[in-house]
Amino acid sequence: MINTKLFCIPYAGASATIFNKWKRMNKDIGIVPIELKGRGSRMREPLYKTFEEAVDDVYLRIIDQIDAHSEYSLFGHSMGGLIVFELVHRIINENIKMPQKIFISGCTCPRERENKQIHLLPKELFFNKIFDLGGTDALVFENDELTDLFGPILRADYKITEEYIANNHRKIKSDLFILYGDTDIGSEGKKLINWEKETTGHCHFQKFEGGHFFILDQEAEVLNYVNSILVALNSIK
Repeated sequence: MINTKLFCIPYAGASATIFNKWKRMNKDIGIVPIELKGRGSRMREPLYKTFEEAVDDVYLRIIDQIDAHSEYSLFGHSMGGLIVFELVHRIINENIKMPQKIFISGCTCPRERENKQIHLLPKELFFNKIFDLGGTDALVFENDELTDLFGPILRADYKITEEYIANNHRKIKSDLFILYGDTDIGSEGKKLINWEKETTGHCHFQKFEGGHFFILDQEAEVLNYVNSILVALNSIK
């Protein structure tokens, strides 16, 4: 019987469906993909105007699924990783049961982020930047209907992320598990290592082969890593 949940938060522009394969590949952990507004099953809902709005929304979506009789953990990639970071602080402030483990993937330490304004770029330059990161099928950029559909979602996500400022200075009293791609320029040196300053617990770094979207290229390896930690943790109990 599964007695632990892993709430998974997607990256900018993505739907919760990116974690569907995780659900099929995993039988030991209850994978719970979190759908963000304006995409997938929530396509008709308005996109977030601020990062705080996104965090509040995710908090409300998981709070009813947390109970005293089961454990849960959090996983977020890129923008999802920043949401996880702020979500944990929200959980601390609300005195809610803390997650067992906190997995932050493909995400620079929030106090080391560069002041980029990609969301303000004209359409062609904007999509060129997105394409350079990888993770998006080239067909999306070649199809006007698809760019018209996904463009506003991507631009809105980039806007709230680029305008986000980390104002929480209280340290997290839990271990952090930081996943990164070995060729991801956002995971270089200080940008990554300073995650250690955000917790009084241990900060574990796990490298994977690939760039920013290593979670797609190395999907099985990423899931096996996360699963091994959670299964080992629960087997101790």
